[in-house]
Parts: sequence; structure tokens; C-alpha cells
Amino acid sequence: MKNFFHKMQKFILNVFKIFSKKNKSFYRKIILLYFYAKVVGANFLQGRLLNLKSIKFLNFKVYFDSISELDMLVAEVFVDEPYYFKSEKSDPVIYDCGGNIGMSVLYFKHLYPNAKIKVFEPSPDVALLLKKNIEQNSLQNVSVHDVALSDSVGTINIFVREGMSLATTASVEERREGKEVPVEKKKLSEYINENIDVLKLDVQLSEGAVFEDLKNSSVIEKIKLVIMEYHYSFGVSNNNLSGILSFFEMNNFLYKIIFNAEKLDGFKTYIIRAYKKD
Repeated sequence: MKNFFHKMQKFILNVFKIFSKKNKSFYRKIILLYFYAKVVGANFLQGRLLNLKSIKFLNFKVYFDSISELDMLVAEVFVDEPYYFKSEKSDPVIYDCGGNIGMSVLYFKHLYPNAKIKVFEPSPDVALLLKKNIEQNSLQNVSVHDVALSDSVGTINIFVREGMSLATTASVEERREGKEVPVEKKKLSEYINENIDVLKLDVQLSEGAVFEDLKNSSVIEKIKLVIMEYHYSFGVSNNNLSGILSFFEMNNFLYKIIFNAEKLDGFKTYIIRAYKKD
């Protein structure tokens, strides 16, 4: 019963968030509320009356492994909208690092249907769902790269927890009994061959390695806006926030840090938006 009231409290809070949005008309708020409530209801009924593996959300059909994770992703991506940005272009170039099952890709395509997106997701099972969500929704100008991003090329072990795709990480300190899966690792800089309107990063404690790669290349000059979810955990020494912020300052970026969440074991997340100065 306590868990039920907690979920209801969260739902009501998110309803307020939806209706407080300034970037949506009242009609679009109603539409978002309808589909968000649909996902929340499906999550509540899953295992009781339903056994869903896909659901209609906005103009998309979303395939998923866990409805509870989909519920979290919809709230995080479509309700909180950390990845919202304004573009004068109808076809902004977006690099989505840490695409998971593709909700961020769907969000970007909902925002800008003609957006050109490169998306990276190293977890093999999650990448299959990502590709399915792209293909089944006939999304154009989206390419998928199933590699882990780092500051070197080779192979790296990621740790995948069953039924918890959101917790996949390459960090030994944060593996939390996950299954060890070897995957290819590459440098993000090797993929950057054009000007980027938005670089979205959600790479689960590999941010430091990604920025080490960017620091050793000249591609940062091609990036206009970075929107990242920074993860902090005690004992992960190669992922310091100070180094990332110094990198932004040295490369003429303004940045804003927003506290996102904290767990009892000290694991914290922050949303950082860094803009290239004009």
C-alpha cells in the first residue's frame, strides 16, 4: 500500500510538471498526459491483467523488455524533458550517446521529425530493442552504433543487470552483480565528421573517458550544445566532475548544472547543459 501511494504521489507530481510546461500548447499537454497515464496504467496492470511487450505512445509504437523501466524513461525523457532544445534548423544534427531502447531518439524525432541522429548503445540486448524501435517506426536519418564509447579502441567488459537496462555500466566499481559482457569500444571523436547541434551523453560513469578522448582531439569545435547526465559514485576516480567542467571552460562553453537524483550509497546524477559561446 505504501508503494502504491508513493507511485500515485509521483504521478500527480508529473501531472503538475506537464501542465506547467511553457513549450507546449494546452492541447499538446493533454495528449502527453493521456499517453503518460497510459504507460503508468500499463505498468500498474502488468503481471496482473496484462503481458505487454509493446505500447502505443504518441505517434510511436514502443517495444520494451520492462514496462517499469519504460515508465521511468517516459517520465524522465518526455515529462522532465532534460533534452529539450530550440533549433532554427528543421534538421538538427544530434549525437545520442547512451541511446538505451530509443526513448531519447523518439523524443528528438517527436521534437524535430527531420533530425539527423547518430545513436550509440553498447549493450547487445538493449541495442536490439533500440534498432527495433527505430525500424518499426520507420525513422529516417538515424544510424545505430552498438559500441561503448571510451578514450581508446579495443574491447571492454560492460556489466548488464537482468531486467535493468538503465543500470548498464562499464565501471567495475558500479557493476552491482551484473553479468559481464565483452563489447567493442571506440572513440567518439572518430565518428564526428560534421557540425553537431546537440551532443547528448548518458554513458553511466564513462563520461570521464569520453571527455578525455574529446580533449585529445579537435572535434569539440564542431559541437554547439552538450546535454549530459553526469554520474558520480564514490571510488570512481577517473570520472571527476572538475575535469569535465575545466574542459568546458577551456573550450569556451557556458554551463548549467542541475541536481537530478541521489541514492543512499552515494551514487548521484546531475544534468549538465553546456553551450558554446557565440
